[in-house]
Amino acid sequence: SPLSSLLQRAPPKNVLTENVFKIGPGFIVPPGFSEKLISWGYYPSSLVEDVGSFAVRGGIIDIFSPAHPQPIRLEVFVDVVDSIRFFDVQK
Repeated sequence: SPLSSLLQRAPPKNVLTENVFKIGPGFIVPPGFSEKLISWGYYPSSLVEDVGSFAVRGGIIDIFSPAHPQPIRLEVFVDVVDSIRFFDVQK
């Protein structure tokens, strides 16, 4: 690694551990999930088309993370995730 990379500050460990969670089929969507996304810098949108946006429409939660080339779709029944997959914003 270049010296400049090694000298960059990283967030404190507690910030990372308090803001990381697992989600997938069978997991419960945490209360206040939308507010948590907003606190992480995501912005609500009616349709997810840009990195950093998310949309909640009934039992579907779409999130476009900068960590992935495509957005993620959570299909939720009540508050339990039924499925999680990438989707194409063009379709």
